Amino acid sequence: MSLFHFIGRNDNAVFIVDPGIPGQMSVTNAAEVVVKQCFKAWGDRRIIYRDSEGRWSELVHIEDRFTRFGELSEQENQKWQEWLLPIGESV
Repeated sequence: MSLFHFIGRNDNAVFIVDPGIPGQMSVTNAAEVVVKQCFKAWGDRRIIYRDSEGRWSELVHIEDRFTRFGELSEQENQKWQEWLLPIGESV
């Protein structure tokens, strides 16, 4: 079973959501594994994710190594919300 759902990408970022399945590790708790999977699939892009509580954040990484969680600015959060709204409604 997948740790996340892919919902979109652009030239700079990949967007994933935590499905919030009970008993399954969250994206937050499995950040190292998720970064490795995303890097292998989509290369060196920002990884923007929505956690199981609906908050958007970033998995900051160097190549396939997770380094930290990053907060999105209010402006970025609004930008991604508007871009992802049509995609997110079908997820």
